[in-house]
Amino acid sequence: MKRVLLTVVLLSQGLSLSAQSGNPDEQDIEVVIPPELNPSPPPTEEQRRYSDFIGKLTAKLPYQNDWERQGSTLGVLCKISDAVIVGRIAQAGMSGAHQFKRNIKIAVETNVFGRVSGHSVSVEAFWRLGLRELNAGERAIVFLSGKFWEPEDYARARRWDFDVPSVPKDTSGNFNLRGNDRNIITINGAGEEKEYLDAVAGYMRCLRGKRRDPETYYLFLCDLMKSSIPRIRDDARQDMLYLIRSCQDIDLDRILADENIDEGIKDYVRLYLKPRREGKKTP
Repeated sequence: MKRVLLTVVLLSQGLSLSAQSGNPDEQDIEVVIPPELNPSPPPTEEQRRYSDFIGKLTAKLPYQNDWERQGSTLGVLCKISDAVIVGRIAQAGMSGAHQFKRNIKIAVETNVFGRVSGHSVSVEAFWRLGLRELNAGERAIVFLSGKFWEPEDYARARRWDFDVPSVPKDTSGNFNLRGNDRNIITINGAGEEKEYLDAVAGYMRCLRGKRRDPETYYLFLCDLMKSSIPRIRDDARQDMLYLIRSCQDIDLDRILADENIDEGIKDYVRLYLKPRREGKKTP
């Protein structure tokens, strides 16, 4: 907020503003100009070119600027979840008068990772405007966490060097859905369920095994990027970006030569990430 000092001269007939100085009757009055009345200066030509450049690169990347999807990839969910289950939706409805919250009860069929005691689990989820409502009887893969993760935690969990927390011995307490709807993946048919479960098992091996190897993870993601299921394929592309950005062991020239990597990621590496790592100025 901009602050301006005006010089005021007190007169017998009223109050007038003056720019003169040296008069003992003068006083300084601070006038505060709200930001909306004091807009930022227009961007320079260089700033406009750089903004256009970043916009064109981002348009070819997975999920672009959709932070909800970027922060809820299968890779991130597998790192931070205390349990993963397959179950059937028993109940799903609005949480009180809050139109963006849902109370969901899931009948547990299979513990994929961790362990959920009992035959069912109830959770509360944030439901974004326009999302399809869950229906009783639908089967789903559900990612559960005992901790309520903050936005800065999600950002850390994207990195290769993120210290994956150990699973609590007692997971019988209340679970969270990590703050949005992407923790519940409805599945249609045995083939789709198998492909999702194979992907989750692979992520768990790569990210929560005794030894984490970036090469093994890289090759695993390359396979997932060929999936016919959009969620698996696009999540793998985003997780590949996270790996490339945060792991210095990844050879960027290899990325550019790899036929498994799409042109959007290659352009990002060629025009932005590689020049930055080499200390060169981006376009």
